[in-house]
Amino acid sequence: MNYKIFFLIFNFFIIFTTPAPYADKIFNLPYLNFKPNFDQYSGYLQALPTKQIFYWFVESQSKPSTDPVILWLQGGPGCSGLDGLTTEMGPYRVKDYGKTVEVNPYSWNKISNMIFIDAPAGVGYSFAVDGNHTYSDDEVADQNYNALKYFFNVKFPEFKSNDFYIMGESYGGTYVPMLSTRLIDDKQNFPNFKGMVIGNGCLSDKLMYNSVIQFSYNHAFIDETYYRNAVKKCCFTSGEDCDFYQYSLLTPSDRCYNESTTLYYANFYTGLDPYFLYFSCYLDNPNGLYAYPHENKLSVTKFYNKKFGIKSNMMSSTPPACSHHDDNVIWLNMPEVRRALNVPTLLPIYKTCSESVSNNYVSQYPDMTSFVIYALDRGIRTMFFNGDVDSVCNVVHNKQFIANLGRKLIQPASIWNISVNLPPTAGFVTKYDGVDFVTVRGAGHFVTSAAEKPREGLQMIYNYLKNQDYKTLTNENFYRQYFDINTKISKDLKMVSYSWVTLATNDDYAIGALVLGESLKKVQTKYNLHIMVTPQVSSEIKEKLSAVYNDVTLVNVLDSNDKTSLRLIGRPDLGITFTKLNCWRLTQYEKAVFLDADTLVLQNSDELFEREELSAAADIGWPDCFNSGVFVFKPNTETFEKLLNFALSFGSFDGGDQGLLNDFFSSWATGPSDRRLPFIYNMTAGAIYSYAAAYRKFGKNVKIVHFIGTEKPWKTNVSPHKQEHFDEWKAIYDDTVSKYLPNQFQPSVFTPEDQRMQWEKGQPEYWGRDAYENIQKAVERSMKL
Repeated sequence: MNYKIFFLIFNFFIIFTTPAPYADKIFNLPYLNFKPNFDQYSGYLQALPTKQIFYWFVESQSKPSTDPVILWLQGGPGCSGLDGLTTEMGPYRVKDYGKTVEVNPYSWNKISNMIFIDAPAGVGYSFAVDGNHTYSDDEVADQNYNALKYFFNVKFPEFKSNDFYIMGESYGGTYVPMLSTRLIDDKQNFPNFKGMVIGNGCLSDKLMYNSVIQFSYNHAFIDETYYRNAVKKCCFTSGEDCDFYQYSLLTPSDRCYNESTTLYYANFYTGLDPYFLYFSCYLDNPNGLYAYPHENKLSVTKFYNKKFGIKSNMMSSTPPACSHHDDNVIWLNMPEVRRALNVPTLLPIYKTCSESVSNNYVSQYPDMTSFVIYALDRGIRTMFFNGDVDSVCNVVHNKQFIANLGRKLIQPASIWNISVNLPPTAGFVTKYDGVDFVTVRGAGHFVTSAAEKPREGLQMIYNYLKNQDYKTLTNENFYRQYFDINTKISKDLKMVSYSWVTLATNDDYAIGALVLGESLKKVQTKYNLHIMVTPQVSSEIKEKLSAVYNDVTLVNVLDSNDKTSLRLIGRPDLGITFTKLNCWRLTQYEKAVFLDADTLVLQNSDELFEREELSAAADIGWPDCFNSGVFVFKPNTETFEKLLNFALSFGSFDGGDQGLLNDFFSSWATGPSDRRLPFIYNMTAGAIYSYAAAYRKFGKNVKIVHFIGTEKPWKTNVSPHKQEHFDEWKAIYDDTVSKYLPNQFQPSVFTPEDQRMQWEKGQPEYWGRDAYENIQKAVERSMKL
């Protein structure tokens, strides 16, 4: 790092580590679809003069002043605590590529205050001013210890009197015991340190290595003949008692090295996720739809490759990609999220795990027994928990480690359950003097993640903190509070799970979309606004759209290229409307209503979201068909693919999206009547003239008007047959859009005289039809009379 950058970052250090929690307070997090009922803070803790540790502190949703404080350490080594906050026991669940952040109903901050840190410096948003990312176990323990002192003495001294616990997972099996021994000996700074918890811990290299082989063998991942031959060649006892670990410390040319490493890695090449056997991996297709590398798992695997000296040519240096989504990483890298979290702008992008930390890490201690015994002998109440389908930091390894501690057995393994579940069995509990060992049935490496067992994880940690039977359901008042919160926010959730959707394929239609969006806001819709745009929309217009719409999505153009059919309806421009089909890909929404950009909402129409797919109003030209300018639909990628296949096979009878959709949803006219929307939800603007009497009687009920045809309100401001609604469109445009739309994008409208002159020149005339072609057709019709 050069000195210029050094001083810039050092200045950030001065700003961001000031002892002012208010300066660290998080006021608004982007894309949350609920309002948090707790305070939260993020910023920096000084570990060393050149090492700044990023923290995110979420207060308890119950009684923050008296509830315990938990520090969560992610492991790796070199992985970020924010991964735990956003994917496991933290208050948030990130979805839709970062565009939606939901409440985690099983967050541990329901019952405790929680500190999540990126440790050591160089991980996540933590940074080292000196650029040095080479650490040992002792150095990391020292950084964490100093950061905690800064937290309790400088940032949040009011929480020093609360009970305090250290918890972590995976390589946290090393982090947690080593940090705990430092806190035990410092009663002045940590007077209320009560306990430590380790989930799926990496506790003993030898036990871990050998138990992985036994776990794989007992799950039929290893060929029986190969296993028997390896045992016969390498073991002097049974395979169950064989120490294959000793051979991993040798070289590839040594006896039994290849057998040992092949057996150890068998679980990585089964097609199942070795960290969660109920997930899949992509052995032959690393670019599969869901084949995202999980950085946390990858970091653990690569670290132990190095630690065990794996050099076998039979094993890939990078394990297969497994089913995983990294929505939280996308969200944490968004500039607006970084600003909300008080992250310095000069820091590089966030990564779940730091390769520079992991690759340079020095693991000093192959076994944690002495550290754990030191803590137990001084009254630190300890729990180990394990998901039973993690084949790496597995349940056998942890069970053997705990049994070897030599503590008195208090309660042999017995079932613990969640009585409201079917089946109720949640796992097994074994109790020793000062130590609980809890297994979680059907969970993997990340027990509390959404895909695994978050509810069981919450009940487990609740009862550990209360020091009571693990069968005890979280108290009734707590669950009532959760359900009350969910009931209260359910309407807010629907606001995001439901959305209005429109499309702009060029800057002209984008102007219509701007007015449409403003009209929806004017009638006070409570639902989300989403617009799809194609690359033809300029960046300046997209910027204006993003100020009106909650979400702007770039989509590819789909064109029917059916010029013959399009010529029949006099609209060669409509082929591009196939692009509208992309709306079925917006699967972040449970339900949506599509509105063409040339519609205008006159009255609140939120009740449309009570309709089912495909609900639409009759087309004025052929009432047995629906008009596709307004319709209710359910986003679904399978429907999208079927629509594309249908289009390739059968095309569209009118060349545009309306013909295709009518053929695809062919039961609209004859199916349930509630799919046929009243005309007031898609009234053509010309109905003022065409159906004057009906309009006089029912016009006040019209909710959505549609400017069909080529005559658009952003192209002309005078229309004898549509003037009333043209004026309404222009009123919204003048009051809102015109004030922020750059001059070069202001629409050019024609006066009646301009239109007459254009018509005489053979340009599209007032009615939107080509003058010469229609004159010729009229002459031909007259000649036939």
